[in-house]
Amino acid sequence: MAVVMILHRLVSGKYFLQSGLRVLELLVKMDMVYEDKDKIILNKPAGQLSQSGKSFEMDLVSEVLTYRKSKGEEAYAAIINRLDRPVSGLVLMAKNKKESARLSLLMQKETLCKLSQN
Repeated sequence: MAVVMILHRLVSGKYFLQSGLRVLELLVKMDMVYEDKDKIILNKPAGQLSQSGKSFEMDLVSEVLTYRKSKGEEAYAAIINRLDRPVSGLVLMAKNKKESARLSLLMQKETLCKLSQN
């Protein structure tokens, strides 16, 4: 098993380096549930950041941006339903501004809603 460390901190066992890439261009094995031309749904594990914080840890948005850039797609990813770090669950992301606005409006109108289980 390989261990990835950045600035002397263990990042995670689920990252892998590809020959020729800089450390900041890590490829990540995401748990993708669904993807189409406008949106991505990911299963976020507990303990992972949804959006970047002040650390060097890989967050979900960065993972999606890296994934999209590796496919030659526009580097855009907007979280529609952010989950706190200790929470696991499905996260919906828009792949463009138009879809982000549409999904955000659905959330505001409660046509699309977030469910939590205790």
